[in-house]
Amino acid sequence: MARDTLLLIDGHALVYRAFFAMPALSNSRGEMTNAVFGYTSMLLKVFGEHSPTYAIACFDPPGPTFRHTEFADYKAQRPSMPDELRRQLPICREITEALNIPMIELPGFEADDVIGTLSRRAEESGLDVLILTGDLDALQLVTEHVSVYATRRGITETIVYDVPKVWERYGFPPAQVVDFKALQGDVSDNIPGVPGIGEKTAKALIQEYGPLESILAAVPSMKEGKVKRLLTEHADQAALSKRMATIVVDVDVPFEIEKARLSDYDVERVKALFDHLEFRSLMSRLPKYRKAESASAAADGAAGQIMLQLQDAAAGVDVTVVRSAAHADDAVRRLRSASGVAVRTVVEEPARRGRVVGLALASLDDAMSAWYVPVEHEDDGGAVGGDVLAPFTTLLGDVAVLKTVYDLKRDLLAWRARDVPVSGVDTDLLLCAYLVNTRARVPGLPLLAEELCGVRMDTEEALLGSGRNARRIAQLGVDEAAAYFGRWVAMLGPLRVALRRQLDEFSMRTLHDDMELPLVPILAEMEVCGIAVDTAQLQVLSRELHERIVAIESEVHDIAGHTFNIGSTQQLATVLYDDLGLAMGRRTKTGRSTDADTLESLRGEHPVVDLVLEWRQLTKLKGTYVDALPLLVEGDGRVHTSFNQTVATTGRLSSSDPNLQNVPVRTDWGQRIRRTFVADDREHVLISADYSQIELRVLAHVTNDTDLVEAFRRGEDIHTRTAAEVCGVEPAAVTPEMRRNAKVVNFGVLYGLSDFGLARDTGMSKEDARGFITTYFEKFAAVANYLEQIRNFAREWGYVETLFGRRRYIPDIRAANQGIRRAAERMAVNMPIQGTAADIMKLAMIRTDRQLHDAGLRTRLMLQVHDELVLEAPRAEVDELAPLLRTAMGEAATLTVPLDVDVKVGENWGDMKLLATVAGMAR
Repeated sequence: MARDTLLLIDGHALVYRAFFAMPALSNSRGEMTNAVFGYTSMLLKVFGEHSPTYAIACFDPPGPTFRHTEFADYKAQRPSMPDELRRQLPICREITEALNIPMIELPGFEADDVIGTLSRRAEESGLDVLILTGDLDALQLVTEHVSVYATRRGITETIVYDVPKVWERYGFPPAQVVDFKALQGDVSDNIPGVPGIGEKTAKALIQEYGPLESILAAVPSMKEGKVKRLLTEHADQAALSKRMATIVVDVDVPFEIEKARLSDYDVERVKALFDHLEFRSLMSRLPKYRKAESASAAADGAAGQIMLQLQDAAAGVDVTVVRSAAHADDAVRRLRSASGVAVRTVVEEPARRGRVVGLALASLDDAMSAWYVPVEHEDDGGAVGGDVLAPFTTLLGDVAVLKTVYDLKRDLLAWRARDVPVSGVDTDLLLCAYLVNTRARVPGLPLLAEELCGVRMDTEEALLGSGRNARRIAQLGVDEAAAYFGRWVAMLGPLRVALRRQLDEFSMRTLHDDMELPLVPILAEMEVCGIAVDTAQLQVLSRELHERIVAIESEVHDIAGHTFNIGSTQQLATVLYDDLGLAMGRRTKTGRSTDADTLESLRGEHPVVDLVLEWRQLTKLKGTYVDALPLLVEGDGRVHTSFNQTVATTGRLSSSDPNLQNVPVRTDWGQRIRRTFVADDREHVLISADYSQIELRVLAHVTNDTDLVEAFRRGEDIHTRTAAEVCGVEPAAVTPEMRRNAKVVNFGVLYGLSDFGLARDTGMSKEDARGFITTYFEKFAAVANYLEQIRNFAREWGYVETLFGRRRYIPDIRAANQGIRRAAERMAVNMPIQGTAADIMKLAMIRTDRQLHDAGLRTRLMLQVHDELVLEAPRAEVDELAPLLRTAMGEAATLTVPLDVDVKVGENWGDMKLLATVAGMAR
């Protein structure tokens, strides 16, 4: 007969594990919630997987326990609980109470001891026991009817330890796990064990002799050697370690099992808690023992019912593999009758080359059905004919059929290569997740499915495997692919509901609909377009760089008096700090630092420092661009970068494979590399449209500083104006050095520039730099006030935002560590300015693309590099472009200051001149 199950929750261990494993999450009020989210998520997960009958949560009491009384050093090395964690513990208790789970806390004993006692009593009463913990100490409690549900790899993975599983891990029974700790010790609890005995020896001793008492009894008969000596010398310490590690199972604690029965709880209270914490994604995962909700508190319409269907379905999604024209017509008819269609193109990367393997589709009205069309599977009979595929490609191009996708750019690129348009997409869930994401990286769809809908899915890596055994998508069997991607595409409907609701809550729907989504097809076309590269010039440049690098190495070796590897940080540190006696910079985990900041601070101390910095710069340029670019040139003679829309937390685009946004612009070598990016032929030229000082103009707008605003309105040189104000001279009297220092400060205030940073970047003394910054903020008081307001807003709400409502969460803004907190403050200050500039550039790209098309021009956008657009234009269109670009970009946003755009033209990216000064470019 099946036994009921008691769930014992190791509260403190689980909260600790969640705090250090989860990213630094916070809600919109700036309250840290990562530990609470991880703790709650684990509770709901175990309820969903194991459906226990009873549950009790055990917490550690304040103050010492009997172990501290016997052994003063017990856990003595542990740092005090971080304030960010301490504030979350009461909330975890509140959630536990709201779920109607009784809590036990016994003075003088740890939660482990209460759990050990309750597990024994429950087992004796005929119950199975499941212990939920982040601490493997509990494995000593495992029996035939007691298992441990443990988290690993943070909290992303779990494992259930029963008796065979413990044997598999250690090679001995669960009861002897405590003997293992007694021998090896436990650093986390400061249990000493036997010094010199590690994991391998401890296991071998237990496997040969049994528990610690038997091991110590056998010491006299052991052969002479290190092990015998260590056990003899530390026998008492081993016995003490075992007492410290042993979980007590006979604590005097009440055991009233019926009070722990999981029964109705106050759903509205839980909802209120989750709403306050902004854990709305967890609402759909509440345990099944809850009482029925009222109609007003039920799932959100039909879409909510779809979520529940998905969670409760035992058989999963019903996926139809479409192999005949009749099946195709029936599927398309049903899809067209739906309110919208979810689409997933199964493609082998790069998507731009159009290796479409399959197409998965689902109705947004029915999360339990999906269709899979095999297009280019490699198994026999995998592909379908054109008559089968045609109805679906027509559907893809039908603008009247609203579609939801995850990564529209992938779909556009894949189908474009097959001359199939994709139209009517009104929601890209990748963009939605990016906009509302509070973490450093956007979670993938399987994680979103679990967090927002309570549905567990394998990742594509799990499907395809990794390493040598990894398969390509085209190597999947049709049925296998259909099962996975059918379920995958069926998740888009429920995720659409959850993510669009979050967009509305954060007032970000406009960002998605009017900025991010319209930008996707533009980026796809730019990737297809690429940019031509002169490989012959790159070969010449490679030889020259090689010669200069070899010359630098020779000069450095002559100075050092011996040859060494300049690229080795340890060998370089020896030369700089030991041989040449330079002042040592900071230390790192691997030794003395030779990083860029350290070497920059040593400039002028010795000629070798400048040589090493130059060597690093040139070797990087050679490896990253000069030698790499020719290998990336495709058959059309062009390099095709990928533009990443969902990476940078500021909203900026990034570029990869290759990264064309970091090609240097301020050095001679960098300019020579830029000259290798050329127009396609003599009939075309390159056009550069660059915002002039856009971040400073945004700063002038948001601060409304009178001097800044008036200077930009009058078209003054802002750096000269700043230098004049700070130095107390007329603009005509500003020297190049004054202007240079003012320029560093103007841009530096956006990044929290310090007096040390200004001194480093300008050569000023630290005292002069401090005075310059102080005077700057006195003259531009509105800027100082704005920066302080932003920092205060971030501290109160936990995020900052751009003028267009794009948010960046700053979880460390109230960190106890000063260095971490100041870095967070710099992020808080910078993001609204840089992010607003990035938003304006995105709007400018959309306006520019639209106006190019409306004017019937053949000019194409190719690159976006921060504040600059690079286009390729027929010479005959050059004269039209200057006014078009200045209007399209200059009117992308309305600020209190004008958005000036410099338009340049040239045969290559390096040699460009202002278009107003160029004549005769058009033929």
